Amino acid sequence: MKTATFLSVIVASALMLSSCGSDDGVPQFGKASVRALHLSPDAPAVDVFLGETAGAEDLTFGNGSSYVEVSAGSYDVSISPAGQGKGASVLTVKGIPFAEGKSYTAFAFDRLSMLKAGVIEDREDGMNSGSIRVRAIHAAAGVGQVDIWNIPSTGSPSALIEDFEFGAVGPDLDLPAGAYTLGFDVDNDAKPDLIFELPELPSGTRANVFAVSDSQGNVALLAQSQDGSVAKIAPRAKPDPSSIRVLHLGRDVGGVDIWANGAGPAVEGLVFSKSTDYLTLDSGTYTFDVVPAGGVIADSALKIAGLLLGPGVSYTAVAYGDARSGKLSAVLLEEDLSSVPGGQIRVRPIHAAYGVGQVDIWKVNGTPAELYSEVDYGAVGAYALLPADSPIVLGLDVNDDATPDVTFDIPGLPAGTIANLFAVTDKDGNPWILAQLGRNSTTLIPAN
Repeated sequence: MKTATFLSVIVASALMLSSCGSDDGVPQFGKASVRALHLSPDAPAVDVFLGETAGAEDLTFGNGSSYVEVSAGSYDVSISPAGQGKGASVLTVKGIPFAEGKSYTAFAFDRLSMLKAGVIEDREDGMNSGSIRVRAIHAAAGVGQVDIWNIPSTGSPSALIEDFEFGAVGPDLDLPAGAYTLGFDVDNDAKPDLIFELPELPSGTRANVFAVSDSQGNVALLAQSQDGSVAKIAPRAKPDPSSIRVLHLGRDVGGVDIWANGAGPAVEGLVFSKSTDYLTLDSGTYTFDVVPAGGVIADSALKIAGLLLGPGVSYTAVAYGDARSGKLSAVLLEEDLSSVPGGQIRVRPIHAAYGVGQVDIWKVNGTPAELYSEVDYGAVGAYALLPADSPIVLGLDVNDDATPDVTFDIPGLPAGTIANLFAVTDKDGNPWILAQLGRNSTTLIPAN
C-alpha cells in the first residue's frame, strides 16, 4: 500500500447544471459532501473509502459517483480494488479535511504504477448571473505541460491557461454562458494540437473538466456534472494533411532552399527544371520563402504569402520568371490525382516562358486544332484528356496568326499519366517544354 500526501490536480473547462437543496450535493448543517472520480487509465475498478466507510464502490476508469454526505472533519481517503475492502488499499491520502457546508471531489489519476490522488473543493458561491463556472484539471498521464486556448467562432484565439503542468488544477473561470471551443497546445508553439468542442453551456453551469488519457494514450476531456455524471468529449478529428511539391523554373537562379512559415529549410538545393517529391504538411495557410541555397530567411528572393493548403489536397508550387530582371513569380497549382479514364492521359499547360507574351496552343500533327487560345504569361490551362500512347506535336502561336511559331514533339505517354506541361525559356531565351510527370520526374523537351 502507498501512503500519499494531499495533492491537487488538472485541466480545462466544462458542463454542469447547478441546483440547490440536499438532493444535489449541498450539505446539511454539520455535514460535508464528497464524491469520487476514477481517472487512472490502467487501474481496475476501485472502491473509495472515507475513513472506514465506503464512499464510492466499483468505479471504473472515466466514471464518478454522486455526492455522499459525511460528518465534517478530517478523513483518510483510501483506494482499493473493487470488492477487496479497505485492507487491500493501494493508496491512502491521510488527513484530508472536509469542512462543514463544503462540497468536494476526490479523484485518483496517473498510471497504476504511479497512482496519485487529489481532492478539490467544488464552489458555487459568487457566480454572476448569465455565467458558467468551469475549472480545468490536467490528469492526462503521459502528457506534459500544455497551454489551453479559447478559440472563438470569429476573432483571434486567446490563452486561458498557460504552462499548465500535469497534476495542476486551474482556477475557477466564470465565463459567459454558451458553447466553447478549446485548443490544447502540447508543444508550446502557440498552435492547438487538440481541439475540443464543448456544447452550449446554460447559465449557472458549474463543471470540472478533466483532461485524461486512456491506456492507449488517446486524450479526451471528461466533464463532471454536479450529479456526479461524467460526459466524455473527444477531440475534433484532425483534418487530413496536405501534399505539396515544389518546382524550380526561375531563370538565372542557382540552387534554392524553400522555407515554410519562417522555419526551414523544408527543401534544400533545388535547381532549375527540377521538382521535389510531394511533401506532407498540415493543412492551413502558409508563407513560403525562396532562399538562395545555404542562405537564411533574411536572404529571401521571393516571398509567397497566403497560400491556403486544404486538407487532403495535393498541390504543386512553382517559382518562375527571371532573377536578373528581379521578376520572379509563383503559382500554386491544385492537382487532380483522381483516376484517369481508361486509355487516356490527363494534361494541362502552364505558361511560364519569361519574355513571351500571350500564346495560342495548337495540336499540329494529324488534323491541326487549337487546344487553348489567348493563354497569358503565368496562366494555367484547364486539364484535357488525350489518347494515351499517341505522340503529339504541340505548337505555340505567339503572334495570333493561327500559325504556330515554334513546335515541340511530345512523346506518347502511357495510359493513366497525369502531366503538367510548362512552356519555359532558359536564360538565353530558348524555348522549351518542361513535362512534369509522376511525383518528382521532370523532362525538358527542346523546340524543333
